[in-house]
Amino acid sequence: IAVAIALMTISATTDDPTTAKVTAIAGMLLMGGALAGEGGAGLSYAQSGAVVGFTNATLQSGGDLESGLKGAGSGYIMGSVGDHYGDTYSVERIAASTVAGGTASEIMGGQFKDGAGTAFIFSALRYGFEFMKGETNRLKKLAHQNDPNKQIYKTTNGYLDTAGTRGYSPEDQLQITNGKLRTSWLGEFLGMNKEGKPHMYDNIPGVRRFINNVSKPHDFGSQWRYTDQGFFNPFQSQLAAEAFEVYSFVTMPIAGIYTALALVPYDVAIHTQNHHSK
Repeated sequence: IAVAIALMTISATTDDPTTAKVTAIAGMLLMGGALAGEGGAGLSYAQSGAVVGFTNATLQSGGDLESGLKGAGSGYIMGSVGDHYGDTYSVERIAASTVAGGTASEIMGGQFKDGAGTAFIFSALRYGFEFMKGETNRLKKLAHQNDPNKQIYKTTNGYLDTAGTRGYSPEDQLQITNGKLRTSWLGEFLGMNKEGKPHMYDNIPGVRRFINNVSKPHDFGSQWRYTDQGFFNPFQSQLAAEAFEVYSFVTMPIAGIYTALALVPYDVAIHTQNHHSK
């Protein structure tokens, strides 16, 4: 929390607009994570939103109590949506977030349409991410169920790990071993194909968690290469295997940008919008 307050203080005092936005977002994310949700202090999302909103608004306004109270009220309203829906993401939640975002923006002195628009965009991004995450996890679990050796399914701290893993059927794995089916040399070099092969980020929890999240939309875009049993379908030719690997690399940064935006809570985006848009 001390680090979060320090970051928000930097945001409030710096003359550089980019630094102000980045440090404000980082500070609010850190404080929100420390107060609510998994690993947090046990506050509800509404309570956490009120604390974060009050702290950020007070600092951004130079210590003005009225601004701080408006930030607290706005944060409470937006956090209440998270308390009501929990881990469920739906069209109904997008609508509720849109209304809450617009209302919160008005409270902070902004326009309803701006807050509603921002809330809609970020809520829709998260809805899409959760859908793709579910489909990617479904395929990995399906492959595990159909694998007699049960070696495909693995978790890290309770989260299904899909980064850097491609599950082949036992029959295809034998064909690969015999050289009749192809895997990418480029993918092998970077450790993208073999189950359980070490990665340079394995011992950096935050980075590992983010890359695992990136794998959800990334692998969703490659579902056409998976069988109805959840296994990855290898290639008949080396050229096709390398072409797919190039496709995989090109789409990775796209998935990364999408994931980063989708995981930004809409209330953080609205607080930033209202305090740094002028």
